[in-house]
Amino acid sequence: MRHPLAVNLPADLVAFVRDLQTIRDQGYTLTVEPEKLEPAKVRAALLEGRPLLDWVAFPVPKDEFRSLFLEVAATIGKHRLQLGEAVEKLVRFADQNDLAVLALKAAKQDGAYFRSLAVDTGVTPELFLFVANQAIRPFLTTFSRKYVPGLKLELWRRSYCPVCGQPSSLAQLVGEEGIRELICVHCQTHWEFHRLACPHCANEEPELLGCLTADKYPGFQIHFCRVCKRYVKTVDTRKSLQPALDLDEFDTLILDVIAQQQGYQNEETALLN
Repeated sequence: MRHPLAVNLPADLVAFVRDLQTIRDQGYTLTVEPEKLEPAKVRAALLEGRPLLDWVAFPVPKDEFRSLFLEVAATIGKHRLQLGEAVEKLVRFADQNDLAVLALKAAKQDGAYFRSLAVDTGVTPELFLFVANQAIRPFLTTFSRKYVPGLKLELWRRSYCPVCGQPSSLAQLVGEEGIRELICVHCQTHWEFHRLACPHCANEEPELLGCLTADKYPGFQIHFCRVCKRYVKTVDTRKSLQPALDLDEFDTLILDVIAQQQGYQNEETALLN
């Protein structure tokens, strides 16, 4: 793990997460040649709420994706011995199938697709998606970095990512006024969002929204919703020396522990337990 919030976590969990991050970091040198987008088409898509991945080609080098997929699977087998049989099935699937479709479905987190794979392979859809999603993230991040400079993200105030369409559970407060930006942990895109609103259920009632802080972690907050019982891990950049864009959901696991002890939920980190 790359951040001091890794303290007070079990050593085996920290080692597991560090290995996953190392695998993902290998892929960030990948290159994507962006296609030229028509400004009018970009504007229309943003106003209609269509993320980039729905209308722009997302080419993924199959061999590189397969390599990362197998590395993630091996890492899970190393750190979660009880999943050894499932990991063997994942490796067998990768050896016997073209992973191009899997890569795109992982980028879009297509639950129906992974539920169908679970029936065919005997691997739970949650584990299958977790492995595929960890492997696709470097490609998504590269894709985002190439295209975001050409997008007018001031037109986007939705709770899901304008690039890959995934919901966010990480945010930062920036500038003197503490403008809230959601951060997509899948592709590292960030965009402005309403300060007093739950991105999970759209609740805007102030008395049903709250914030947890911990003196040990200055600048780090947990913004929670009493309606849907979910939360957003938040970095107040006015108080923290750590840029939120350097973080992912693993770097802030201690905040998940604090939030879940208070009865709030986050599905993204469930498989790490």
